[in-house]
Amino acid sequence: MGRPTQRDTQIPSCADAGYKCLAAYPFNRTEWDLLTITRWFFLAFHMPNSCAWVNAFRFADRNFGTTRGPTVARNVLELVIAVRDVRQSGFSYCDPSCTTCSEHITPEEKYLIATIHHHRRSPKADHINALMLCEGADLTFFYERLDALIAILDIPPT
Repeated sequence: MGRPTQRDTQIPSCADAGYKCLAAYPFNRTEWDLLTITRWFFLAFHMPNSCAWVNAFRFADRNFGTTRGPTVARNVLELVIAVRDVRQSGFSYCDPSCTTCSEHITPEEKYLIATIHHHRRSPKADHINALMLCEGADLTFFYERLDALIAILDIPPT
């Protein structure tokens, strides 16, 4: 399977036109937080020297608590790895450290978060977004990782 290279991954700038505002979608706070963690991990893969994975774990701790946060972050990382393993193309994402960029969402991010959003409510309900995200590849490993993440989210915080 082709793994996207650093040059295949894009971080859209604030000047990029055409990306919709995140607020235009029905995602809830948890899903927005998952998107931010996802962005930090994609940045970590794109620019390893950035140590952005540290920010992913810190953000998860802040937003999901120090007990549950590391597990949520680890499961998001596993989902990101699954996406990277099945996609043949790069993955465009918005810069999580830029306030303006963070208010927008790329098509790839939309497919990912929409899949999470719908899957949390009815498993396999939004198969089309998963297919678009994974570019028609086998979704078995992706859904395994997605189910693991959602199981963690559904555990009430302690």
